Amino acid sequence: MLCGKAGTRDVVDATVVTVALTYGAIVFTSDPNDITRLGAAADIKPGLVVRRV
Repeated sequence: MLCGKAGTRDVVDATVVTVALTYGAIVFTSDPNDITRLGAAADIKPGLVVRRV
């Protein structure tokens, strides 16, 4: 469902975003584009925190 809202097909990234939002975790990634898009599509406040490594 989240992939559809974000216009992506990466279910692994969607799972990472869902778990991070559930637990208030920070996502560390070398490719933040899809993660950021999925986080915005989730429309949950406070929003997802993404850090590039």
